[in-house]
Amino acid sequence: MEGIQTSVVSIATIHGIAYLFNESLKPPEVGDPSHTKFNLENTFLQSVLEYSLAKSTAASRVKRFATSRNGKEAWAALVRWYEGQGSMETMAKKALAIITTHKLTPRSYGGAELYMEKFENALQELEEMNKPYDSSLAKINFLANIEDDKYVNVKKTWRWMTIKVIMRL
Repeated sequence: MEGIQTSVVSIATIHGIAYLFNESLKPPEVGDPSHTKFNLENTFLQSVLEYSLAKSTAASRVKRFATSRNGKEAWAALVRWYEGQGSMETMAKKALAIITTHKLTPRSYGGAELYMEKFENALQELEEMNKPYDSSLAKINFLANIEDDKYVNVKKTWRWMTIKVIMRL
């Protein structure tokens, strides 16, 4: 969250909308002269959050507010998630569990696409926490957890390529 938080807060400060992070701030009533300005700035904050989190696993926390365009509430939900269930240690453990145990089988929901997406998101989460996972181990785990025979040739090719790289070292 630290990297994302810094980026979002910086953008909000530059554009004069950092006041939206104030939890006690109540939106102006409809008809209040400042209501339109507040809505535009709140919508802009929502856009900043969606853009900043686009390739993050936290994006789903913000997308819930896409229809209402309520950036203030999206930010509050994101902070609550990171401070609660989303603590660094918990998130790192979950990401590692996905990397080491998530399987691709012939009956896997979402198939290879969802398998790759979950794996990549777990790696990205660790990267965002400044705890990158070793790329060689990632490749080993990725291939070892493919248990669908449709991908036997892909696994063989990737393993062979990995062996060639290791032998060059």
